[in-house]
Amino acid sequence: MTEKRPAIFERLHDGRLSRRAVRQRQILAVLASDADPSGRTRTGISRRISGDQKWQSVYPGIFKDMDGTMIPLGLVHEAGRLPVTRGPRIMQERGSPYYMLTEKGVIVTMGISETAAVTHLKEAGGVMGVLAEGAPALACRILGIYVEEWCAGRMELEPLDVGRLQHVQDDTVAACAQLMGMLQNVDDTATAAVARFLADITHSDEINEKRKLI
Repeated sequence: MTEKRPAIFERLHDGRLSRRAVRQRQILAVLASDADPSGRTRTGISRRISGDQKWQSVYPGIFKDMDGTMIPLGLVHEAGRLPVTRGPRIMQERGSPYYMLTEKGVIVTMGISETAAVTHLKEAGGVMGVLAEGAPALACRILGIYVEEWCAGRMELEPLDVGRLQHVQDDTVAACAQLMGMLQNVDDTATAAVARFLADITHSDEINEKRKLI
């Protein structure tokens, strides 16, 4: 039987992420945040991502995603229980579970969240840590490819080894590698000119300034 994988890369015909993909990404984002335990229960997660909807209408999807996919895959696990004073007696006796990401869950979240990628990769160090420090969007792109390959069942998630991506073709990463190769063979003036040109057409200066404010 094929192991069910998250739908975080699932897209509609027009290229937009599906509602399920958005919801699963939101669940991971909440669990990756500094939310207190009450914000990491199923109800707490539902309240945080419900937006203009009633949280009760979001809850069934949260329950299905967590109990049907994320918990069985070992991306999320129970971190403890909170006392409950209302509801069925059995619920009051057992308490309400709250959750946290596992190591596997952190890897998956890094593939869809630049903030998570930067935080964890900088702590880990190594080449990916250097990328996270200087080119966070590229680091997240590489991890996104890695996680997407796992979601498609084409590779293992753990241990984290981006070397497994050698067989995967990605135009963005290939272009960055080509650029790095070129910059090693030109003088500082040419390097500065290329950097300025790319900053101008991508508005990267504005993006970096916004990151400093976050």
